[in-house]
Amino acid sequence: MTQSAVSWGFRLLEINVPHFEDLGAGNPTQPTLAISAKLDWHADPQKSTVVATLKADFEIDGQPLLSSAVACTFELEPIAWESAYDPKHSTIEFPREFLIQLGSITIGTARGILYERSSRHGNSCIVLPLLDVDRLVADAVAIDWGLSTLL
Repeated sequence: MTQSAVSWGFRLLEINVPHFEDLGAGNPTQPTLAISAKLDWHADPQKSTVVATLKADFEIDGQPLLSSAVACTFELEPIAWESAYDPKHSTIEFPREFLIQLGSITIGTARGILYERSSRHGNSCIVLPLLDVDRLVADAVAIDWGLSTLL
């Protein structure tokens, strides 16, 4: 991978919600809420796209409350794709700063989807709190045609 590209152009191409399950654990008076979140990465070399998927699970007092996955597909400009591609290993490697940007957009999108879908159920609106994207993104990610490997 060459690091010659100073800035990479991309556009948000598609938003999918492959999984959204409201498990409804009730409304305890003093609940303890636990949230787990993970970002996964996939690539499609034929379409020059990268998919960032945020998986978030909510528990209330140890009982599942809500489980969701939101996938944002980003199309990269040709120069960005060429800069990231490593033909020797048939992988694409993205710099951490770039992944943080895509991860931030995906998390913000997931926050809006979660708010909108959970507000349909009266006053039981669930909000995705601020997440430290820095902690969710590894140093770099090398993607081998749909399989992600943290470096």
